[in-house]
Amino acid sequence: MSRIRCDISPFFSFRNGLNIAEFLRKLQIQLIYPAMKKYIVFLLMFVSVLPCRAQKYHDAMFQEAKGNVKSISFGDHVYEYGVDGSLARILVTDDNSKKYFEITRDGSMNISGISIYEDSAHLRLERKSVFKYQNGMISEETVSFRQDVIAHVKTFVYDNGLCTFHIHKNPGGEKRLTGTMTRRITYWDTDPGSDIAEKTVVSASETGWQALVGKKLSLTVYGISQNGKEVNRFNCGTGEYLMLYGNGVLYWNNRHDGNTSYSYRIDGNTLYITQTSGKATQDKWFELVRVEGNEIKTESNVGTYRYFRIEE
Repeated sequence: MSRIRCDISPFFSFRNGLNIAEFLRKLQIQLIYPAMKKYIVFLLMFVSVLPCRAQKYHDAMFQEAKGNVKSISFGDHVYEYGVDGSLARILVTDDNSKKYFEITRDGSMNISGISIYEDSAHLRLERKSVFKYQNGMISEETVSFRQDVIAHVKTFVYDNGLCTFHIHKNPGGEKRLTGTMTRRITYWDTDPGSDIAEKTVVSASETGWQALVGKKLSLTVYGISQNGKEVNRFNCGTGEYLMLYGNGVLYWNNRHDGNTSYSYRIDGNTLYITQTSGKATQDKWFELVRVEGNEIKTESNVGTYRYFRIEE
């Protein structure tokens, strides 16, 4: 009768740090019959399919995404995440550049704040968001476009674990905002039996500007805005209008100082614009603050408000 000792230390270890070979040695397991090999094979198969280690971070939550997210693409921006769930890079595909960011976290390692900058020295702030959580989900986002100057507060309303709409508050009032924006979300594939590295799904997120792409926005009223209040009011009868195209190009035509064009990026209710032709302007972004029927109201970084009529 033969006795066979089994040493498997070069091949397997428990994922929680306990070495299986050490475990077997402590028990002094020996095979009495060669036929018992099948029990060891079963044991090894069991160890090899133990669940993967949980993510340390869940940074994609600030973009209303769950799971082992690898990347989120919308417009000309790509947000990339590491296997541990942390935000790794923010890329701009139009000019092959990237954004710079700083993250603060709460005791649960969730993002409590993120500041996004245009430069590596973190001097030119593009956007700052501060988050509150409730029941493990983001319940509120406070957004600033300049240091310590709050632009709006967005409250998240959930139904069966999904955000169904936002309540958007700014100095000018409160509005319930809905709409859709198609995003491409790629996930890390953590299935050990899979022969691919990632999986891709298409998701939808609420926004206002995205629903206006492809529509003509005719200017009807404009003026100066201070602390969310309209200081003056002028009617526009020149036929001035905006047109957003699906390729990321915006035309601002029939202006008194000539036609202009821009590249644009949509981030929820904010439209970021970069001028590409025409007489230089100071406009950098438009905030969508009101949607009523076929009319919208916007405010800009230079302190002006505008009413546009939506035309197909």
